[in-house]
Amino acid sequence: MDSHRSAMRDLIEAIAQCRDCNSQGRHAKEKGCHIRQCARAVRSSDPAEMRLVADQPCLCGYSWPRCTSSTHMEALDRLADVQLQDEQWISAIATAMGMIRLDPTHAAGYCRVAKVMRALDGAARRATEVGGSESKAQKSINLLTTYTGVQQPAQLRSLEIKFIKAGLREVEKRRVENGAQGASSLGRPNTINHARVLQLMAHRYGLPAAKRDPTRLLPLELVQHIFSFLSFAARICCLRVNRNWYRIMMATSKLWTQVELIATRPTSDKIFLSFLNRHPEIQTFIYDFKLPSNLSAKRLSAVVKLPSLKRLLLRSRVMYSNPELPSKLDLPRTCHLTQLRLVAFKYAKKFPGPILELASGTLEVLQLLRVEGTLFEDDEIHPMPRLRKLAITGASLAEADLHRTPDCVTTIAPIARATPNLEEFLINGLCSVRVGPWMPEVNGRWKSLRIITIGEGLRFDTRGPRSLAPRCFPPPTNSMEKIDIMSTDPLVAHNYLFTVNLEEGPAHPSFNGGPAFPDGAGPAMPNLHTFRCRAAIAPPLLQRVLELPAGADNLRVLELAIIPTPSPRGNRRYWHPPVQPAGIGRPDQVLSWLRCEHLEHIGLHDFNFLEDRSSLVGPKFDGSPFTNWIDSNFPSVHSVAVYPGDQPDVERYIFSLIMHPKVRIIWQESLHGVNLEYCHTKSQELGVDLRIWPKNRPSGPDFLVPEDHMDSFLSSCVW
Repeated sequence: MDSHRSAMRDLIEAIAQCRDCNSQGRHAKEKGCHIRQCARAVRSSDPAEMRLVADQPCLCGYSWPRCTSSTHMEALDRLADVQLQDEQWISAIATAMGMIRLDPTHAAGYCRVAKVMRALDGAARRATEVGGSESKAQKSINLLTTYTGVQQPAQLRSLEIKFIKAGLREVEKRRVENGAQGASSLGRPNTINHARVLQLMAHRYGLPAAKRDPTRLLPLELVQHIFSFLSFAARICCLRVNRNWYRIMMATSKLWTQVELIATRPTSDKIFLSFLNRHPEIQTFIYDFKLPSNLSAKRLSAVVKLPSLKRLLLRSRVMYSNPELPSKLDLPRTCHLTQLRLVAFKYAKKFPGPILELASGTLEVLQLLRVEGTLFEDDEIHPMPRLRKLAITGASLAEADLHRTPDCVTTIAPIARATPNLEEFLINGLCSVRVGPWMPEVNGRWKSLRIITIGEGLRFDTRGPRSLAPRCFPPPTNSMEKIDIMSTDPLVAHNYLFTVNLEEGPAHPSFNGGPAFPDGAGPAMPNLHTFRCRAAIAPPLLQRVLELPAGADNLRVLELAIIPTPSPRGNRRYWHPPVQPAGIGRPDQVLSWLRCEHLEHIGLHDFNFLEDRSSLVGPKFDGSPFTNWIDSNFPSVHSVAVYPGDQPDVERYIFSLIMHPKVRIIWQESLHGVNLEYCHTKSQELGVDLRIWPKNRPSGPDFLVPEDHMDSFLSSCVW
């Protein structure tokens, strides 16, 4: 009891210190005039009456404070709560009505009045059941009936309902007036949403205001259109609102064309299969599961049997392995699957062979991400003439070093034979490409290939001590538009770019002595607009690749490596050929022939042009040849990628790029701590976008717009 009184004194003193209040002192101890005036306004059912009472002084002449501070409202709410715990019923109701006068459009005052009146009624009922003399609660009820003008104590429940209705009316009016500001003025986190509490109170008493259903007022077409903007999880929640919502949503077939299910615990096949049977119109099925039992042969067969299925995405949160799955599948004779994505699957000898065989005639996009095991043996892959996009990724290098993840082993030759019309190819992560004897059947394949991306984790699994591995990729053609080679291994870059078709087999040019191509046998890619290569390539060979697109002024993105660096796979005890190109040198001198008026993005990896690095004083890094090259050869460049590697004093050079008048975007990962904060502040002043971007991911603009929604988030899965 004493603690309650002490808390009330502290709260009253804190409330009295509010500077925005337009009154001084406190209301008289007699609360009847205040309660009588507020009760009369609520019983009148006039929407403007409560606001009029809040603007007027009390019947006794006391001027009630008006304040919009959330702290003032919270303090009054806590004071009323302490008075309620101390069983000061009349004082608690008077304080709650003071909250309404403080801000008649706030839901907190109406909530507190309803809570106190309900608690008072419950205390009086309990005292009546016990029996004995008249209790304190019963005396407060009798006094409250006198103040409010209610003829019988039982009618106090109707007065409580009127306060709830008035609160809902004022909150709705404020929501309409303020729009996006919301119904509650308590903008702090962790505060009670009093408008929601009022709705729950109205629902408990069965008030019509709590049963308002917009689906009964709006046209059916508009309701269905609104539901179509909700996420799949929100639609599932809407099914449980009432029967009318359930009926409308289940009858709207376009709401179920894309389904996203998440399974993190064991579930029965009966619920899963019944859901699929009710929605045969599913076109896109996305299934995110955790346990191997969440994807059984019965479930996968039911998904593939959906008559309208076109896109299938299966994502396992742990590596999925079920060798018996292919033999238990009950697949239909035909399907119309055009896009397939499998994430975190350990590929057995015959999986995903059955699904690929079934959809081989219609499949256009195939994405196999974070895979383990041997993929696409010679006798596994079926011809897929309509396949346009193929992505194969293993585990990331960081994940492999942490968990010793095995490679995804694949062979390019059977893929090239089965996909003659491929347009985009990506291979990334911990992947090994088997390279065996020369396979002439890959000649002339992938004539329509436009985009190829080779990640930093790719290695060649050769079968002999050769200085250069035989070619495993089909040679680039004049249809190429984008080449991203993020591997620092020169063998990977040279194997794809500079192995040419000859009658006697593949031929490789020398690395430092210039090209050894016969006439017309070298790569010709006039439509190339993006070229990124993190492996150092000799300038004469670069000229064979870039001279034609640069001369046609088609090149838009260019990233090169200056100094050869070790491959990140070199410490994994694999055979690696002794390929050591000399590097490029000063680009403003060696690559002076490379000019492109409309080049927008340029980047360099692993460079330091300082001639004397043994000096203990003076600068340790020189990037001025790069800047001179940009100024003299590329007038339209506004985006620069700077990845010099493990070099000192890089901060000064990046700061000079920030001050450069042409540079608007900088991609880097060298700045840290105080240097990053200082450069970031300076870049904001000059309008330069300074970005922290890992070097193993392609930087700069992307001129290719994804054609479907499954491609729109492909980059987030593969890098």
